[in-house]
Amino acid sequence: FGNISILPMDNLIVQTGFRYAYNSLYSAPIVPSITMKYDPVENITIRASYAKGFRAPSLRELFFYFVDFNHNIQGNPNLEAEQSDNVQVSGVITFKNMENVFKIEPTLFYNDIRNQISLAQQGSTLFSYINVGKFKSKGITTTLSYFRSNVTASFAASYIGRLNEFFEE
Repeated sequence: FGNISILPMDNLIVQTGFRYAYNSLYSAPIVPSITMKYDPVENITIRASYAKGFRAPSLRELFFYFVDFNHNIQGNPNLEAEQSDNVQVSGVITFKNMENVFKIEPTLFYNDIRNQISLAQQGSTLFSYINVGKFKSKGITTTLSYFRSNVTASFAASYIGRLNEFFEE
């Protein structure tokens, strides 16, 4: 892997990276990513990132074989590798007053995974690994935090949506 950081302005950092992995069964692509951190004013930080992903099936997912009275789990040597795209944008707004610090941290994300690998029931007792086809998730998380000397309190809430080949809504 390799990364390059660029500072086009005093309050902006842009980092790009590339990763390559060798796999004897699957052709692994070069996987790029780019991240940005921007501090428009002293108490606000904005981050954004985009990355592609690649995951070859594990040996367990390909060749696992476990059968007994209660289990029938078998690998699947026909699995395809997962490929994905991920986008994330987040921010931190900090309010300071004497010893008190209050932070608001919203985060938005989007994931798009193709050929996601999952364990699924294939028959009345047989479980095996399959490629789901497509899986998408998106959501927002907001965290509110309060700090004062040795006291910390945080509250977070998330709203997350999922879509896959089996449930189109």
